[in-house]
Amino acid sequence: MNKNYMFIGFIAVAALGLVGAAFLFFVQSPSADKFVSYTFNTLSTIGAMGVAIWGLNKTHGQQEKLEGDINTVKEQTNGNLHKRDMKIEELKAMNAELMVQLAVAEKENEMIKENSNV
Repeated sequence: MNKNYMFIGFIAVAALGLVGAAFLFFVQSPSADKFVSYTFNTLSTIGAMGVAIWGLNKTHGQQEKLEGDINTVKEQTNGNLHKRDMKIEELKAMNAELMVQLAVAEKENEMIKENSNV
């Protein structure tokens, strides 16, 4: 429901209530109090209903956006992250191998320095 239509409807009911209250006040004064009370109750009910519907629509929009984001991730990953996990494991293994090679190279450099000093 569009909030502009809700606002226009609320204003229409309020205007009708004011015109009716004025009419009853001039034509039949004792009934005016009951009519004003009825109009106020009606406007309060319509206002509360409008706020509730607006809040539900806003929540529903946020839920749709979240579901859209989840579907986008599922489409991009084909529902699983196995390939990504395998790539991470491969890179970790490569990193460990490079660290071993670095340690060996540093040890060789130390040995070369010690032999050159002797």
